[in-house]
Amino acid sequence: MSPTRLGKCIVPPLRLVSILEWRRTGSIIIGLDINEERVGIALAKHPNSTNKVHALEPIPYLSQDRNVSRCERKEEVALKLEALVREHKVNAFVVGWPLQADGRCSAPCGKVLHLLDYFADRQKPFINAGRPLTLWDERIIPQGKTTQRLMLSSKDETPADKWGRSSTFCLQPEQVPGSRIFRSTEKFYHKTTNDSTTAATILKHFMDTHWEPKDESEVEHYLDMYHGDSHGIGGSDIDDYDEVGAYIQPRLL
Repeated sequence: MSPTRLGKCIVPPLRLVSILEWRRTGSIIIGLDINEERVGIALAKHPNSTNKVHALEPIPYLSQDRNVSRCERKEEVALKLEALVREHKVNAFVVGWPLQADGRCSAPCGKVLHLLDYFADRQKPFINAGRPLTLWDERIIPQGKTTQRLMLSSKDETPADKWGRSSTFCLQPEQVPGSRIFRSTEKFYHKTTNDSTTAATILKHFMDTHWEPKDESEVEHYLDMYHGDSHGIGGSDIDDYDEVGAYIQPRLL
């Protein structure tokens, strides 16, 4: 499934910063952390002297209740986010992009795009070209800031088989306890939290990277780790995706 309307909504981080800078009346930004269990939400206003971010109550996402369909759950999340957008007059979104440590996309990225695509494809989408989003690479956030969510090491130390393949090539999918759902091995999934702490961290990191707080005590010193626009992607960079993976242009890997 190729991205359609969603591709027009995704912009590179610096493009989003430029859009927000041109707004004379200020902007409200929402940070999202999308995982299997819930959608973490954080809110911030730009400009503000400290880049202060507020973590909000997360929205439950995929349920183990077999009486609740996936489409129903996605619509519940969409309706709650839509209400927040109207209430706070949101102008943009910063969404956590859970790449593996070596830069590859796997199931978590596919799940992020799948839900975002649902938001963008609704009859009256709250994510659109006038209210864009950017995908923020979680790998550049200092370890400990996201409770070590990225579990996969950039070096695969497992021995190769006689054909030179990694032994992980033959790993069998694991069954989710209490359900008929099978998924890839756990190491390809980032850890989740019970609240919106990770969403707040993602949004705070994005803001501190582009707008240095006037209060020195609030500076997280992220700027030395950031170079240009290399830690986010735009809609034109996405080639294809589904719920179990995402495929982007090779130059970004």
